[in-house]
Amino acid sequence: MLGAPWLALILLCTLVPLLLLLWILRLRRARVRVPAAWLWVEATDDLRAEIPFKRLRWSVLLLLQCIALALLILAAARPRVTTNDGRGGRTVLLIDVSASMHTRDDPGGDRRFEQAIDAARAAVDRLHPGGLLDAANGRTMIIAVGATPRVVQPFTASRQVLLQALQTVEPVDEPGNLAEALRLAQAWAAVPDPDAVETVETSGDLQLELFSDGGLGDLDAALDTLQQNLVLHHVGKRDTSNSAIVLVGAERRSDDPTELHPFVSLMHFGDQEATVDVRLAIDGLPVAVRRVALPAGSESDGTLEPGRVDVLFPPVQCSDEAIVQAQLVPGDGMSRDDVAWSIVPSAFGGRVHIAGSLSSVALRAIEAIGLQAVDAQADLLVGSFDAPASLPRLPSLTFGVPGTSTMVQSVGAHGSDRVIDVDGRHPVMRGSGLSGLRIDKTVELVIEPGVRVLAHGTQGPLIVAWREAGVPRVHVAFRPNDSAWPYREDFITFLVDAEAWLSGRSDERTRVLAGDTIMAQLPSDVETVSIMFGGKSLATLSPPDPSRTVWGPAKHAGIYTMQWSSPRGSGEHRVAVGMPVLAEGNVRVASPARDAALVQVQRANRRSMPLWPFAVIAALLTLLVEWWVWTRRQ
Repeated sequence: MLGAPWLALILLCTLVPLLLLLWILRLRRARVRVPAAWLWVEATDDLRAEIPFKRLRWSVLLLLQCIALALLILAAARPRVTTNDGRGGRTVLLIDVSASMHTRDDPGGDRRFEQAIDAARAAVDRLHPGGLLDAANGRTMIIAVGATPRVVQPFTASRQVLLQALQTVEPVDEPGNLAEALRLAQAWAAVPDPDAVETVETSGDLQLELFSDGGLGDLDAALDTLQQNLVLHHVGKRDTSNSAIVLVGAERRSDDPTELHPFVSLMHFGDQEATVDVRLAIDGLPVAVRRVALPAGSESDGTLEPGRVDVLFPPVQCSDEAIVQAQLVPGDGMSRDDVAWSIVPSAFGGRVHIAGSLSSVALRAIEAIGLQAVDAQADLLVGSFDAPASLPRLPSLTFGVPGTSTMVQSVGAHGSDRVIDVDGRHPVMRGSGLSGLRIDKTVELVIEPGVRVLAHGTQGPLIVAWREAGVPRVHVAFRPNDSAWPYREDFITFLVDAEAWLSGRSDERTRVLAGDTIMAQLPSDVETVSIMFGGKSLATLSPPDPSRTVWGPAKHAGIYTMQWSSPRGSGEHRVAVGMPVLAEGNVRVASPARDAALVQVQRANRRSMPLWPFAVIAALLTLLVEWWVWTRRQ
């Protein structure tokens, strides 16, 4: 295949006649004397060839020069040959760094990630073997495929740079996002050098090579829509099974918040039953061990449905904030999901300022959950009002008529009402089942966008939550003593959950997984926040709105600590990040049918490699031979 056939034709029609013309033109030489007649005959033969417009005589020099000229014209035509080795174009190496790549298929063996890196190094050696023709072997870039794919090394032709870049790649605990990685590769292929002033290239010759165990959740969908060639370098074994901790946590009793009830959810990705021990620890101290039989998974439409078991542990007395940790013993090849953590808020809150006419039942409930009533330097305001009141810049839990606010206002009173719907996803309502609760008298609320309704009544919102100028607020559109709510257990639960959310000790999401961002509600006067993980500082933030401090994504599972400082002091907020077990727990590699389809994709891959460097070298060698023949004749 020729890249510039018309250029070759023009050169052929121009240079070849010019070369022949030079040979048939008469050359003027000085007269020489010869000592013998046979030398004269050879001289006359040479002179006949120099007579213009005479028939050319055969000459080795002319033949060699024609061959060299033809090779140079061929090089100008930019010939390419189809090959399967991938050299000579643009290649993107996609390295799967998702959680399943931590798996060791054999005890004591390398992880799948190390196997993928070794295969990627071999690909670099193949694409860039080094030597004189190394510059003609195209350019290669490296992308790490995680939840947020990133470019490890932009396009380069340097073998050494690519090998050094592979040393910087590390696996994470995130799920993989192949579709986003492919879009990133195509964007870089269109403009491989953003700093250069050049036209945008097409990505038609782009070669994609994926190094993975095939556990990417969107692999099938990406293959269906892929327009470029893809080669899958498979690592891992098909029969590897995995047991994982999906969830660990603990609930506090509403009547005794100092009592924790831990629980653990387990999954088993395997075709045979397994038995494991589950160890539970509170703040690093072992408290219980349970032996659990894990059922085998089942195949459904070619997908493995894991076996699942929920384990309850005996109650544990703990009033402070606690780190609950569960661990599987013995571990398996995928050790990253054999341990999980959860942060349980403390049973007791801080200092609270009581405002308005709060009922005696509500006061006793506040005292029961450990809140300390103070008049100054309070951390939380709890009040019940008959008319709008100006609220201080403190997190607040109010009942009846809302305080002065631009986002929530009262426009009158309703008669009786009942709760018909509760937003159980919000931390404030997570433990309160208020559906069906009847209220004798309610307040009609008008809310602005940005206010979240936590409980609906037949006539409008009954419980709302919002942030105003960075300060969190919760308002209940009725007084506690206008219903039977204070005499139910979930009233205590509501106060505990509301205090935890208002004080920033609970996240608005039920779980944070590796690959997610971490969001925390910190005091409004926080100036700096340091993100700590594993004893190392990852980042230092100066959040414009501390009540919605965001950082991430969190690449690894574990305990992250936000250490903050403010004019009033300092503190810390801990967040437990879990493993994405549902997305990455099945470490059994792709089925044979899908393997066959991917092998077909690999075999169908054909790349064109430039041949002009070889043509130029051949022309130079021919000219060297022509020079040697000429010198031998002198």
